[in-house]
Amino acid sequence: MSVEESSDLLGVNKVTRPISIADHLRRNMELLTPSERKIARTLLSSYPAIGLGSVADLAQHSSSSPASVIRLVQKLGFGGFLEFQSALLEELTVRRAGPKDRLERSPSHSSFELAISPVAKGMAETITSITDTIPESEFAGAVEALSDLTKKICLIGGRSSRSWAMLLENYLLRLRPDVTLLSNDLNSRSAAVIDASKKSTLVAFDVRRYELDTVQVVKAFRERHAKVILITDVLLSPAASFADIVLPINVEVPAPFDTAVAGIALVEMLTTGVLRELGEYAVQRMSLWEESTANGLTD
Repeated sequence: MSVEESSDLLGVNKVTRPISIADHLRRNMELLTPSERKIARTLLSSYPAIGLGSVADLAQHSSSSPASVIRLVQKLGFGGFLEFQSALLEELTVRRAGPKDRLERSPSHSSFELAISPVAKGMAETITSITDTIPESEFAGAVEALSDLTKKICLIGGRSSRSWAMLLENYLLRLRPDVTLLSNDLNSRSAAVIDASKKSTLVAFDVRRYELDTVQVVKAFRERHAKVILITDVLLSPAASFADIVLPINVEVPAPFDTAVAGIALVEMLTTGVLRELGEYAVQRMSLWEESTANGLTD
C-alpha cells in the first residue's frame, strides 16, 4: 500500500500523487495526540529504518506504548503494522530506482504523440501540485528566511539538483547580498561548514537518489545553529531530519528521468516571494544590477 492523501487520512484533501509517510506526518503533526506526536518525531528522527523494527521497539524508542503505535498506524490509514512496514519498504524501492529501472517499467510507445503527451501532462501536474505538497506556512517561512538581510545565504545541490541551486543563486544575487553557492571542492565546503553559525541560512537541494554529501553538509550546518531549508521530492531526503523547513515537490513523470520543472518553478516562486518581501530594497538593487550589466561590469 502506498500512502496517498485522502479525506480519511488525517483529514487532508485528496491529491493525485503519493506522498511519503514522513511527509504525511510532518504536514499533519498538529492533528496527532501528544503520544502520537512522540512516535511521529521518533520515526522522523531515523526514517525509515526505525519503522522497520518491531512495534515494541518503536514504542520503547519513543517512550510510548505499543497501543499508541498501532493507533498512529491506523490513523495513517493502514490496517496494521505489517501493512505500514510494507509501505515503508515500497518507499525504499522507489527511492533507489534509477532511470534504467524506470525505463524498464515504462510501457513502450510507437507513436511520438503517445510518448510525449503523458510526459507533458505529468510535468504540468508536478507544478500545479506544489500547492498541495508544500504547506503555506513552510513556504512563508522559507521566504522570510531568504529575505533576512542579516543572514548569509549558502546554497548546495547534488548531481541533478545543482542546477536549481545555481538558478536560485542567480536570482537572489540580484535581490540581496551575501548569497553563495557552495563549491564541490572538499576544502571549500569544509570552510563553509566551519564558518556556519546562527547568522547563516543553508538552502539544500536533494532529490532521489539522495546524496550522502548533501545530507552531511545539512547536518553540519544544523549543528552550528544555522537555519536549514531543504527542497526535496515528496519521498523526502534523509536530510529532512535535520532541516527547519522542508519544501517537498513532485518530480515523477512517466519517463525514465525525474523532471526538473517543478524544482525550477519552486525556485521562481521563492524568488518572487523574496522580491515582494524586500520591496523597494530589492527593486533598487535590481536597477543597480541592470546598470552594471549594461556597463559591462558583470556577466
